[in-house]
Amino acid sequence: ADIPYIPDLKRRGFAEFLINLNDITLMLQSGIFVVNYHQITFYTRENLMITEIQLSRKLTSQLLHLAQISPDAEICGLVSSKNDVPIQCYPIENVAEHPQNQFLLDSKQQISAMKKMRENGEELFAIYHSHPTAPACPSTLDLESVTYPEALHFIISLNTKGILELRAFHISDKNANEIRVTLSLT
Repeated sequence: ADIPYIPDLKRRGFAEFLINLNDITLMLQSGIFVVNYHQITFYTRENLMITEIQLSRKLTSQLLHLAQISPDAEICGLVSSKNDVPIQCYPIENVAEHPQNQFLLDSKQQISAMKKMRENGEELFAIYHSHPTAPACPSTLDLESVTYPEALHFIISLNTKGILELRAFHISDKNANEIRVTLSLT
């Protein structure tokens, strides 16, 4: 592919800047440029390797409660963020044909939730669902049906009596990488 000419980039809203190609990191809304001795790498949200996230106690409690009140069917929904901090849960009806072991977000509710996120200045952070009788690991179906690869996936398990488990994964190309989840103090 041809490299865009600088004036063309300026018309598209990109800023022109000169940099010393030593060791610089530029953070942009859509990703990060890392410049190390004449090698430039651009990382988007999709290929940045997040290794840990913090969830508030309130958000964690809400997700676990939603899973508890639906012990026979998978629950599902979206989690939004501001400045990459997860803040809001948007429960969405599971309209899957077999909700006891799969989930499918109701499209009208999903569109409505995404609209509310935009109106509130939020972004999609994660898609969550529960596994009523299976561990909190992505199933084969979970790995194959990713529609937002930039979003994390939270899975809540009710598999062990008396213990709820919430785990996070980055799923891409039918592979899952676990992300450590910690509770924030707030």
